[in-house]
Amino acid sequence: MKKWNVLIALSFVLVLCACGGQPEEENPEIPAGGDASVSTDWTFDVRAKQSGEMLEVEMDVINQSDEQQTLVFPSSQEYELVLKNEEGEEVFRYSENHMFAQVIVERQFEPGEQIELQKERIPVGDLPSGHYTLTAELAVSKETIEAQGDDNPFVQTVEVEIE
Repeated sequence: MKKWNVLIALSFVLVLCACGGQPEEENPEIPAGGDASVSTDWTFDVRAKQSGEMLEVEMDVINQSDEQQTLVFPSSQEYELVLKNEEGEEVFRYSENHMFAQVIVERQFEPGEQIELQKERIPVGDLPSGHYTLTAELAVSKETIEAQGDDNPFVQTVEVEIE
């Protein structure tokens, strides 16, 4: 019985010693999630125009900096589009009818590089005429957005007139 008491006491001491160590200092060479070097030199340009019964949306992402930059996406979804009517009711959401791979995607941009994202066509033939608001957002990781500071250059809202 004394043997068990000694083993339990030794185990307890080992656990205390293992848990009581000082935390290691962060190594600046190892990224700790998110890239703090991402600059705020991004432009996200959104254009929308009606063509018949479709609203055609074009989006460009431009690295305005003098350095290579990387955008990190937590899934294969690169953007979200939301169309709202004058009452603020959502009438279209891009992701509603799509499936996205749950994989981290990184896109590197050279200095000054501009990438045109896939053109999207939103059906508007069944919508009543009027003023609408289209919000386009790059679906980048939270860490990428936080690295931008207070301003999120990855969200743009445009007013659209549906006829």
